[in-house]
Amino acid sequence: MKNLKLVVLIALALNLVTVSCSSDDDNNVTPSDNVMTIEGEQISIETAVLVGYGENDNGSFDWDVSLLSEGFVITISEPENTTGNGSSIFLELSTNSASGLVPGTYTFANESSAFKLVSAQASTNLNAETGDGNYFIATSGTVTITGTGTNQVIKVNLVGENGNNITASYSGLLQTV
Repeated sequence: MKNLKLVVLIALALNLVTVSCSSDDDNNVTPSDNVMTIEGEQISIETAVLVGYGENDNGSFDWDVSLLSEGFVITISEPENTTGNGSSIFLELSTNSASGLVPGTYTFANESSAFKLVSAQASTNLNAETGDGNYFIATSGTVTITGTGTNQVIKVNLVGENGNNITASYSGLLQTV
């Protein structure tokens, strides 16, 4: 079900953003350049999306963040029919706020309580139509949130079930869906 949510989320997110066509100097990529690293490969983050799922049973609030690469094509009138391939990092975060992410460090735990990273996964070669791709499930790590509004900063430091690091650094506006 989360994979289906991710595909729909990608479709909605790409509907909300404009992609820049300026040239990039890939030789000077630094962690602050909106980059995710999955299986040792650095991938540019084109957009970040925030989706609220409401209050949990214990009074914390479920907020999901998706960091998305380029490569997806969307039909605006039918976002469920998104096509294309790309990479993503999905983070399920619990906060103490109904209005959005709260700055702080979210630690990995399989529980929904404030300032917890409930689950996380990275994917490469994700086919938006079928949900097929290479998935890397995180088993530990942290997500640090600083800033607010148009200057939200997200630092991701995870370890996948295969022992490899999954990292990301994003600074900018989170598109709210």
